[in-house]
Order: sequence, then C-alpha cells, then structure tokens
Amino acid sequence: TVETVEAVTRIDSIARAADGLVLGSADLAATLGVDISWEAMLAARQAMAMACARYGTACVDTANYRLAEPAVLAEETTRARALGFHGKATVHPGELDVINRLL
Repeated sequence: TVETVEAVTRIDSIARAADGLVLGSADLAATLGVDISWEAMLAARQAMAMACARYGTACVDTANYRLAEPAVLAEETTRARALGFHGKATVHPGELDVINRLL
C-alpha cells in the first residue's frame, strides 16, 4: 500500500518489485495534514499510475470514503481509470456494481 510520503518518493522501486499497488489515501492524507480529496491525492495518483505503467504493475485506487455521496464514487472511478488505474478499493459491497461498470 502506498500510504506514506516516503512510498510516493520511492514509487519506482516499489512498483518494480511488486505485483500491484494500492493507494492508501487515509494514511497519506493524515501524514500530509490534508483532507482526503482528489486534489490532495492527485500527485500520488499520477506518480503511481506512471510507475505502474512503466513496470506492468497493477494499479488500484484508494477506497471512496464519502459513502453518503454515490456520485463521488462514479467520478473518482472514472478519473482514476483516465489516469491508468486498473481497479478501485472499496469499503462497502454496494459500490462494486459502479466500480465494475466504470473500470
């Protein structure tokens, strides 16, 4: 799981050695002192997507933590796919249909 500033800065070596990476936005946001938002996690997402593409590593986006706002899940999933992500983590099985449809 990519969930620290150090992991983001070492993303190439991590992606080269792993079969897949998952963005851990809650811990990363806490470390940075920011909210879990698309904007705050964008640089980490871009770094992950590029490194995973370079090494053929599976790239999985962080879970959606705004469960009461289903439109956020669809937007995040669509945007993650556009960056090159292969999957999206989830904390609720009710999100699987949307994730599977959009990825």
